[in-house]
Amino acid sequence: IPSWHEIGLLVKFENSDGYMSDQKQRGDLIRIAKDSIKSRHIKPTAFRAHGCDLYASDLIDLEDIGILVDGSLCPGALDKNGVTHPTSPVQPYHPAYGDLTVEGSAKITVAPISTHNGVCGCLDQPWDVVRPVMDHGISGGGIVHLCLSDTVDNTETLRHALAYAKSRKVHFMTMTQIAS
Repeated sequence: IPSWHEIGLLVKFENSDGYMSDQKQRGDLIRIAKDSIKSRHIKPTAFRAHGCDLYASDLIDLEDIGILVDGSLCPGALDKNGVTHPTSPVQPYHPAYGDLTVEGSAKITVAPISTHNGVCGCLDQPWDVVRPVMDHGISGGGIVHLCLSDTVDNTETLRHALAYAKSRKVHFMTMTQIAS
């Protein structure tokens, strides 16, 4: 795996009974996910909760398993039902243990996914949707954090985004490098 790649944990907080809101169940799932990937001799240091579903109470469990950076939040983006995600800092920060949307004393770094005009920077979308998010982030001079999934063929958008970033002389880094 090239040095600029990173294998982290992506967790969907569901089980056979449905959605998991119980903190103990969520913590157990985080530890099971870590053990699963650790069995393949990989120590994950980055985390993303599926669907931006991170609770402030998850921070302690993530820190306990050695996670350094989380990329779950998409501040101000609209979800598929038109509901706006909570606003929070748009550049990497340490959240409060009781409130993910404000800076605090947590050890973990939150690297929010870039947004613009309610659109989350997800490469699962067409390039013409992602490019304004990238333009907004690049023009702001900060970190442009994009995400993608393995359930969508996002090859074309990814290629466009990489070529565009290179043409704009954007420096690439992993989420763990952001936390360092």
